[in-house]
Amino acid sequence: ISSNLFEKYVGVSEEQLAYEIYMTSEQICTLKRHGMYIGIHGYDHYWLGNLPVEQMKEEISQSLETLDEFIDRTEWVMNYPYGNFNADVLRFIKANGACLGLTTEVRAAVIGRDPVLQLPRLDCNDFPPKSENYKKWL
Repeated sequence: ISSNLFEKYVGVSEEQLAYEIYMTSEQICTLKRHGMYIGIHGYDHYWLGNLPVEQMKEEISQSLETLDEFIDRTEWVMNYPYGNFNADVLRFIKANGACLGLTTEVRAAVIGRDPVLQLPRLDCNDFPPKSENYKKWL
């Protein structure tokens, strides 16, 4: 029923929509081959800093295992779901090879001053046509 409703109201099958909006394994490998870092964002997208320590570790470990073919386990990037992390998260990801951590703090990072596992960032919503926030950081 849901597949029929999806196709009726969205106009394409779920598979076709997924193919159009999500990257394929080949596309991700191409990014990696050309020097891009593939970041993890948690397996179930939990607020990592709010989880019991063992659950947080399992959440991050599952995410790493899922993306193992696309990341370098000695140098990977953490994108904190909802910008949520704590000291336990920072210790765990550092001990497991994270080289950068991106928060949801909106500003340009100051290399050498901002901690590498707690970097602020600008995202697509900080650029036209949605915003011109990026101009604050030029």
